[in-house]
This record gives sequence, structure tokens and C-alpha cells, in this order.
Amino acid sequence: MITGGTGYIGTNLIRQLYKYADSIILTKNIDYDSYYFSTLDNKKIDYSFFNKKDIVLIHLATYYSKNKKDSKIIHLSNELFGQKLLMTLFDFKLKKVIYSNTMFKYYSDDKIRSLEYTESKNNFSRFVEKETSIRNIDFEEIFFDNSFGNYDTRNKAIPNILNAVSINKPNPIKNHNRYINLIHVEDIVERIIISINSKNSNSSAFINEDMVNLESIYNFLTNYKKNNEIKTELLKFCKNDYIKDCPSVNLSGIALKRLDYALTNELKYYENRKFL
Repeated sequence: MITGGTGYIGTNLIRQLYKYADSIILTKNIDYDSYYFSTLDNKKIDYSFFNKKDIVLIHLATYYSKNKKDSKIIHLSNELFGQKLLMTLFDFKLKKVIYSNTMFKYYSDDKIRSLEYTESKNNFSRFVEKETSIRNIDFEEIFFDNSFGNYDTRNKAIPNILNAVSINKPNPIKNHNRYINLIHVEDIVERIIISINSKNSNSSAFINEDMVNLESIYNFLTNYKKNNEIKTELLKFCKNDYIKDCPSVNLSGIALKRLDYALTNELKYYENRKFL
């Protein structure tokens, strides 16, 4: 069962799991705390479908906002929705919960750590940990940070940079000194699939060892477009600045995609899109 199946990570995950389509159930939201169950081809199913079936819940659904006016929606989406869903699934053969949490909890910027969004994600984490422990259900929490790749068109830093380079516009990122942790969405999907097929119960981070400078990504891609060369030395890195109690990194043996090649491959899509 996948929540957030229409989101960025969710759609990439389903693309990889599509050969098992008959075994995938989605939650489809009616509003921020009401939902129904659906097959991939949008056929509603009722609770009787789950009788005698083992269930692995992959909880990707989230509502992100920094606006305090969205407090109610954040609470409904990131806490109450998941709580209601789990209390329903506890009546069936729920074997494991996989929860995607945010590395915001470990940012050095205390304003990010204190966001209501961050708090809501962590409140739900505590709820799941407590309830699954009582019922002896596996719970694996994976902390992610910034993702990119596979024709990402979200209004985020990397898609905005890629779009700017493809149409010869200036760097859209105002803070040129900003560094972020980046990981390709295909690596994230591979990590989730490994979790689906394991009995692990723990919390871990799935992140790169270093952060990369956004200005340097723009310069690297601009040079690639102009000279058709992958000049990796243009990318500037620094050590992660997460706070000390950051969970241990577990890559589960995944060889992460090289950032230089992944970025240039993504730029090719943006370049080709102009001619569609």
C-alpha cells in the first residue's frame, strides 16, 4: 500500500513496481484527512480486500509548507491522516510500515528544525514507533533530503536551475552560497524497494556524504551546454552540516549515481523539451 502515490517519489516508485501492479493499493485522498483505497487503474476497493493479505505500508504522503496559515492542513495531512489509516490497517495483517521522514529535523538552521512541518513529521514518527512496537509490527523510518532526476518539474532548486540553463537565463537561485544535499530519485526508489523486502526495524538516513553548492551546479551545467564537456571540478562540495544527533547513514549497498552525469542527463531532457 502506497500513500502519496501521485507525488514525485511515489510516481517514480510505482513506475519501478508496475510489474507487480495487481499487488499495489493506493490511498486516494478526498480531502486532507479523508481517503479511499484504489487499484492502480483507479478502481475503488473495500476493506474486505485486505482479509488474509499481508500488508506493507509505504507512507510517502506529506504536505509541505512554511506558512503558519497552513497549520491546520499540515496537522491533518502529516499526522491525523496517517494515524487514521494505521488504526484501520491494524485490524488486518499489517506486517511493516516504511515511513519517509525529513532531514529537516537535523538541519543546523533552528528555524527549519522548528517549522510546524518538521514537528508534524516527527510527531507522526513517534506515534508510529509507539503503536507498531505495541503490536510487534516492523517499522522502518528513512530520512531523506533533497531529491532530483527523472524529468523533475517541481518548483524546486534543481529543476529551476536546469530550466534556466536550457533557455539561457541567469541563475534563478538568489543565495549563491547555498549548499544542499542531493540524491537521485532512482536511488531513493531502490532504497525503498530494499526496505519492502527486508524485516528491518530501525531509523536511518539515506543521504550523500557531502553537500553541493547550487551556484556551482549552474556553472557546471552552463559550461556543459556551451562546451559539451563534463567538467566535474566546477562542482563545489562541502561536508554536511547536520546537527550531531543525525541518524546513521545506511545506503544498503546502493552505489549512488554520480552527480555530474545525473545532472547532465537531466539537462538533456530540458533541452529536448524545447522542441516538443
